Amino acid sequence: FQPAIAGIDPSTDAFVTKLNPDDLSFAYSTYLGGGEPDSGNAIAVNGSGNAFITGVTGSGDFPTRQPFQSTALRGVSEAFVTKLSRDGTSLLYSSNLGGNRNDAGLDIAVDDDSGRVVVVGATSSTDFPLARPLQPALKGGASFDGFVTVVNGSGSGLVMSTYLGGTSRDEITSVALDAAADIYIAGRTFSADFPRVNAIQTTFGGGSLNAFVAKIDLSRSRLVFST
Repeated sequence: FQPAIAGIDPSTDAFVTKLNPDDLSFAYSTYLGGGEPDSGNAIAVNGSGNAFITGVTGSGDFPTRQPFQSTALRGVSEAFVTKLSRDGTSLLYSSNLGGNRNDAGLDIAVDDDSGRVVVVGATSSTDFPLARPLQPALKGGASFDGFVTVVNGSGSGLVMSTYLGGTSRDEITSVALDAAADIYIAGRTFSADFPRVNAIQTTFGGGSLNAFVAKIDLSRSRLVFST
């Protein structure tokens, strides 16, 4: 759908490429970006063959379609969520996701039954878009908190969106869903006060950072466990 790079050298665009499984030829390959640096960080594919992409954009003209976030770039950089058609020739929806500072989408998962998409990453924005939040405010100060955002099946709005972190830097780098559409996340934290619930390790283990893993019950918007 985008035949040429939109960024001005030495800028970058993201790209999405699908390979045919039989001979590894291109089924499609497209740029995805605007006039400033953009990067694609993660991809998920549903049972219908639609690709869902998240990453980071610094472009005020990043390609959008029916965005759930009405404004374009609000901070220095923002996450984005994009759904491509099966053949890669068009955007089914595409939206910025972020606030007044820096935001990055680091992983994405899709629930085939509902069509909902879960994006995770890191944000330093004090006004990151929220919906039914587990944690309603940024705790990381000038640093980053993780975020978990659930986009509805049509891409028109947020089912849930929340900060998750402590008073130092936190990043959510991985997400997976189970059959009940509960959300599992993992990442790294520099925060000794990272939120813990039913933890198998109740204290910060030492060094400069620890890994973490957590489960979110989407229906109740609560942490089942976090450790």
